[in-house]
Amino acid sequence: MNRSKEGFETTQKFVREAREAGAQYTIPRGMTKQEWLTRITLVDMYLANQDESLSSAGRALGINHNQSASNKYRATLMDYWIQSPNHIQNEFPPGSIQNIKLLPEDISIKRAATREYSPAYTLYVGIQDGKTVEQIKAETGQNFPADTRRIVRKWGADIPLSPLEDARLRNEAIGLALDTAVTPDDYRDAYQYISWTYLTHNMVGENARFVAFSTAIEEVHGVSTLLKESSAGEIEGLLVENDIPFIVREYMQPGRQVLNKVRAISRDHIDLFGEVTKQTYGRSDVKIEAGKVVSIY
Repeated sequence: MNRSKEGFETTQKFVREAREAGAQYTIPRGMTKQEWLTRITLVDMYLANQDESLSSAGRALGINHNQSASNKYRATLMDYWIQSPNHIQNEFPPGSIQNIKLLPEDISIKRAATREYSPAYTLYVGIQDGKTVEQIKAETGQNFPADTRRIVRKWGADIPLSPLEDARLRNEAIGLALDTAVTPDDYRDAYQYISWTYLTHNMVGENARFVAFSTAIEEVHGVSTLLKESSAGEIEGLLVENDIPFIVREYMQPGRQVLNKVRAISRDHIDLFGEVTKQTYGRSDVKIEAGKVVSIY
């Protein structure tokens, strides 16, 4: 998720327009009315109060794990997008709506200090005590991904760049990070440094690391699929909801006003991708020709 004042204002505007269009009145499949109400309330609390964090809003609603609150926030924004009319979807592409607040550094540090589990504050205190990142990891058993290190640098801590963050070492470091990734956050930490070129080069050949959404659907469901933007956005929502990492990259060809977009998952997650998308392809709005799904409306 992006963290900026402009991005957060975009999310606020999107939710306001989606709700005016009635997106909140459609309960997503497989969800109870109470679950949907909880998610709507989480988004409303977070967007309406400048001092509210996702974790504090989540705790107030009985969502006690920070990542769970974050996942529900992102998934609800995608549900709003899916249930919005075309003109709102066109105005707000999926990649533009998942934004969070940019808080002043002093407020961020104070909030982090009050949390029972805050890797950023743990890292900040350790660096202030003169320890290295590796020493703090060894002492605490905590992992400090790039987003955490970036936050702590903004707080004024002096932390050297990791190989992933160093452009000279990045491609080799990405490969190593993907080879050793275990948790969803491990993958996301590597994904944020992957360029369009690296992604597309690693989607071909016997040792391809990544699979495009449409290719994954064909492999796991045996159907040939032409994904429209709304359908791709729906799949993104399913992946977010189930905490399955994915990567989206956009590229504007020189001299052409054509935006190319690639959505992909790691080959490590293709079975999980199949599980969360299997119900989509038994729907009545799927067009089938010669025994194969050819488009989704």
